[in-house]
Amino acid sequence: MKTYQEAGAALIFVTHNIRAGAYLGDRLLILRGGRVVETGKTADVTAHPADAYTKELLSAVLEVRP
Repeated sequence: MKTYQEAGAALIFVTHNIRAGAYLGDRLLILRGGRVVETGKTADVTAHPADAYTKELLSAVLEVRP
């Protein structure tokens, strides 16, 4: 079975659980009130969040491992 990358496909996973999103995706897009506040590679967003809301979300979980 091919992976999504090998098949040239993408999957959009919508969740309220940033930990699950970080685990499943290689990129994150953070929304607040229906507007994008931050987007980027999962490792970059989780290690160096640029937006205060992203920082708040990450501080609400014990550990995020991209």
